[in-house]
Amino acid sequence: MAVQGVPAVTALSVCSAVAFAAVAVWVTRRRPGAGARWFAATIGLLAVGAAGSGVAYHLTGTVSLATGIYPLIVVVMPVVWARFAFEYYGLFEFTSRRRTVALIAPAVVAALAGTWVGLVEVGLFPTVSETFVLGVYSGYVAMHFYSATVLLVAVGLLVRTGLRRDHLGLSLGAALALIVVAPWVGNFIHGALRVTDTSLPGVADEVVRAGAISIGAVAAVAAVSRYRLFQGLPAAGTIGPETVLEEMDDLVIVTDSAGRVVRLNERARLAFAADGEPADRLVEDVLGTSIGALADRDGVRLDTATGPRQYDPSVSELTNEQGRCIGHTLVLRDVTERYTRRQRLSVLNRVLRHNLRNETATIVTRAEMIAEQVDADAAALADDVVDTALSIAETGDKARRIERMMAVPVTPDPRTDVTSVVRDVVETVREDTDCAVSWSAPDTVVARADHRVLHPVLEDLVENAVEHNDSADPTVDVTVTVDPEAARPVQITVADDGPGIPESERSPVVAGDEAPLEHGSGLGLWGVKWGVTRMGGSLSFEENEPRGTVVRVALPTPADGADAAVVDEAVARTEVPPRTPPAVPPGTIRELDASNDRSS
Repeated sequence: MAVQGVPAVTALSVCSAVAFAAVAVWVTRRRPGAGARWFAATIGLLAVGAAGSGVAYHLTGTVSLATGIYPLIVVVMPVVWARFAFEYYGLFEFTSRRRTVALIAPAVVAALAGTWVGLVEVGLFPTVSETFVLGVYSGYVAMHFYSATVLLVAVGLLVRTGLRRDHLGLSLGAALALIVVAPWVGNFIHGALRVTDTSLPGVADEVVRAGAISIGAVAAVAAVSRYRLFQGLPAAGTIGPETVLEEMDDLVIVTDSAGRVVRLNERARLAFAADGEPADRLVEDVLGTSIGALADRDGVRLDTATGPRQYDPSVSELTNEQGRCIGHTLVLRDVTERYTRRQRLSVLNRVLRHNLRNETATIVTRAEMIAEQVDADAAALADDVVDTALSIAETGDKARRIERMMAVPVTPDPRTDVTSVVRDVVETVREDTDCAVSWSAPDTVVARADHRVLHPVLEDLVENAVEHNDSADPTVDVTVTVDPEAARPVQITVADDGPGIPESERSPVVAGDEAPLEHGSGLGLWGVKWGVTRMGGSLSFEENEPRGTVVRVALPTPADGADAAVVDEAVARTEVPPRTPPAVPPGTIRELDASNDRSS
């Protein structure tokens, strides 16, 4: 049968073959990433098919030779492309050697059979039984459906993966699909027209097939050039979550809606001695506790292959597109060392504070008794003992107050009127000092801070400024201002005219760490630092002129963007004559007891 439109067929086929060959050579030489070899094989098969369908007419004068060459491409090419797509998109459950052979071998055998039939048809093989040829051809035709099924499944997985994972581009996926779908569909139409002995109006059958091949060629060129096929492989985003899941230090367990374990990561398998996937095992059988119990507890003690361990559990619900629960994800973080260390520190802290309080009370009482019964020199030594014991007791009290402050429960968006807190702190400190303590602030300043943390922080700063001030007329000034342009708009400064805070005390706090040769002598500034950090603020130190230190606490504003302050030009500023504290009668330990109840 004569072929109409041979020049068009030849032009389209040769151009397509050149384009396919160029892409295949580029990929083969560069081998740019995952699936490159399989992609090059796919493009190479298409190049051979395009060249065969275009040149065969001039060599034989018939369509038969082209028909004999093309089955190899039509049947094998889709499964080779599917193998590339699986690897490129990171669907490695389909890329093992055994599954690859099982995928491709049937198509290769069928394509060889179809090619043999075509060669028999043109007389290049001896004539054999017509029944045998028909049987082989029937098997070859059946394999068309196999290749079509593989192609549809691969394209479906590609589209599904692209829709579910944001890192995959649908445009690139469409180009990759067109590379094989267009030639396959073109061949299907061509074969259907030949079998039914029909044709499209005004278009030769071979032009339809050649045009479809050319569409695949354009898609191949676009995939490697415009869409940069091998730059930024999507397999990383596909297998990345899987890799992270397996390499996480946390234990991860996935259950279905009935509470049966369907998956564990490697850490969980080792911890609970589960070999393989523990299908159909209830989570209670694996962990010894229920999902509901884990969700309601901040910590849980579980028996593992290495003994009892303490975990922080996190339970997340898995839902489908309709919002229906289909399972849960359990994440267990091993906090045994942290839990044990915290428990140990808590016990040591409690015992130490208890002993400090009792033993220093005894020391003070005995030392005062000695001072009343000895001469002046010995009495002075006894007074030194009393002062030292009181200092030790004060350190214990500071530790207790810091612990109480840091134990304040975290609230999502705390709000505190800083002006009120400053007023209360100043009034409290004034009761026990002869230092002139002044303060200034707008009428109302709202900060995102918890007053249960802010109050002891400011009280400690003001008391320290008063306590260590050695000026003839000591003054301490507390100021509250608002800088809307600052990252933390609410600014609280405590300025004194004393000797200032030594650099040896400030540096470790600013650096956030104490070194063996650079450390402070007490807990005061550390408590302030921890409290400010707890409130999301910042702490800084400046030199006061002409003498002293300015400590600055900067706090954030409420999360909803509410005004940090209602600023009134009539700023409240007060100075009340200092009051001399009443004397503590000698021979008592009232000072020691009182220090347990007020901030320092």
